[in-house]
Amino acid sequence: MTTFRSPLTLLCSAAVLLPAVGCLKRKETITVRPDTSVDIKLDYEGGADEFENGDAMPTASVTDSFTSKTEVEDNGDVTRTVNAQQHFEPGADLPSNFALVADPNADLYVQFPTRVWTERTREGTYYNFSRTYVARPWANVDYWQQLVMEGDIKKIAEKPVDKLTTEERIKLIENFATIEALKQAEFAKEALRDCAPDLPQRLRLIARQNLLNVFIADEMLPNRESLNIVDNDKYFEALVNRCDALADDQRDGCFSAEADRVLSISLDAFVRSLREDAGFTDRDVDTFLASYDRVKQRYDITNQIGGHAWEICVNLPGRLAAHNGENVTLKMKDGGCQVCWSFDGKAIRDRDVDLMATSFVPGADQNR
Repeated sequence: MTTFRSPLTLLCSAAVLLPAVGCLKRKETITVRPDTSVDIKLDYEGGADEFENGDAMPTASVTDSFTSKTEVEDNGDVTRTVNAQQHFEPGADLPSNFALVADPNADLYVQFPTRVWTERTREGTYYNFSRTYVARPWANVDYWQQLVMEGDIKKIAEKPVDKLTTEERIKLIENFATIEALKQAEFAKEALRDCAPDLPQRLRLIARQNLLNVFIADEMLPNRESLNIVDNDKYFEALVNRCDALADDQRDGCFSAEADRVLSISLDAFVRSLREDAGFTDRDVDTFLASYDRVKQRYDITNQIGGHAWEICVNLPGRLAAHNGENVTLKMKDGGCQVCWSFDGKAIRDRDVDLMATSFVPGADQNR
């Protein structure tokens, strides 16, 4: 299954309130020629791991020319730069993602269907460019974080990690566990909708409650042997005390391992309910788990691209007629025009982002 960083880990190692997102600059220049052929130039720069995980990145397999350069900075950070170009003949289909042809998860990546077409009139020719960054579901999961992390708990979460008291750390972990429980229930619901759309509602709700019970019932959560919990101890207090007592290089692993364990047993509870109450076979369970993994992977990608920055510029023949861009150059050296857009990955959460521009080249249409 796809792995992701739990807030239990974030509590020890990074900003507490916000999920981790990457920082990747994604610059693209699209040039439309008078014959409607298209050249696309890509210039990407960011952390090396941003090219390996999450959204599909350009590769030599999906571009005509491709170069990649990796540099290690003085502070140890590894930065990677990717430059690529691709030419498309008139009428050719333009890419809608950077997935390889055989990638079964192509639909999980950022989708950007792109079109170039002309409209011929007696006065001249209109060149049209359109690209849509397709909305990625987010509010259905993010809602729970916004609901839980309100009031005093939000103020606690905004403190530096090393300034938190033990009581505050315990309270944060309790609230983060609530968020994780509700998120996992949402992932499971979506997975069932995909793989078992006719499953009766009562069986869905029974499985959901079994998953949530793992987080609600304190006696189900603790790994009492590893945390040294006695009968009257509370789980979250014992977890913080155990992990905080470890050396710095072991503390993250302590929280991470326990987070993975809790998420695993809660999903197991959901699956067990599907077997016992809904009569799922081994094959049915495998289908559900594959669907669950895809649902979570889609969310993980949406989370990771939250800090990505897009800059898209389109060069068109002639003069600019209409557009919804932000930065415009009315006259380029070759006599054309340019329109640019900039946005980050949060812009495509729950809504489409449409890029549209039209230029005009005067002259009688010889085909009329």
